[in-house]
Amino acid sequence: MIEKFKYVTEEPNDEQKTKISSLQARIDDGKKIEKEIKDFHKSVKDAEAKLKAQKREQEKLVDQGRREGVQAIANMIAVHTF
Repeated sequence: MIEKFKYVTEEPNDEQKTKISSLQARIDDGKKIEKEIKDFHKSVKDAEAKLKAQKREQEKLVDQGRREGVQAIANMIAVHTF
């Protein structure tokens, strides 16, 4: 026959207290590591966003330089033909 477990309301002994405190320390370490990982992922996303913004800015500058180059050549041709 299966016996039902009774809940023990005694104070934990020293060994049990040590185990409980070490488990809590491990849980705290795990939470700290999870926070550091989340912060790392956030910083990676921020860095990627900055790189995208820089790339867009560079593309704008290159495009503007091309336009100005073409405009300068067109002006030289126009001045030369007159």
